[in-house]
Amino acid sequence: MMGALEFAEALGFDSYEKLMQASESIVSEGDIDWYITRLPDGRWAAWDDAELSLDRVEYFDTREEAAEFHQSLNEFARILIEWEQAQRGLGDMTENERLARELFATYRRYLAAFLECSEGELPAVTARLAGENFETLAVAQNAAEEAAWAEVRQNPEWPRPWSDEEAAVAEAFQRLCMEAGY
Repeated sequence: MMGALEFAEALGFDSYEKLMQASESIVSEGDIDWYITRLPDGRWAAWDDAELSLDRVEYFDTREEAAEFHQSLNEFARILIEWEQAQRGLGDMTENERLARELFATYRRYLAAFLECSEGELPAVTARLAGENFETLAVAQNAAEEAAWAEVRQNPEWPRPWSDEEAAVAEAFQRLCMEAGY
């Protein structure tokens, strides 16, 4: 890592202040800015202020190329972070949570069939029935849950019926139902 003056001089400026006057922030996230700078020799530099170091500077012929470099890297970084978070979330999911999600997906399919709607329409349909015809909703929910349990218990990997493990799946399933509102 270099000092601010040393970094500015390496890029051809007399001071860090003059470097900053010639620079434009393209992307800013938190306390880090990604800059492009027209250098005294006519080239463009793309750099960030997270660490002032020449090995973190990229050089381009045009402003557009330098700006695109930062924008592309920033977009790629966002995608990578989202992917890593999704992977971590899946990795952190317990077997009981996975089974509960499987049960919930099966329940949704049956509930939609019993209510004669698509799965995407379930929130609106169940909300309407909760206010207008709760008995119809309750009958459909009970039938869908019974059908879902019967189907998932056919899977040889499913926990033994009425076991503690299945009770934990049932608890997680009920939480998913509450979160979805049906």
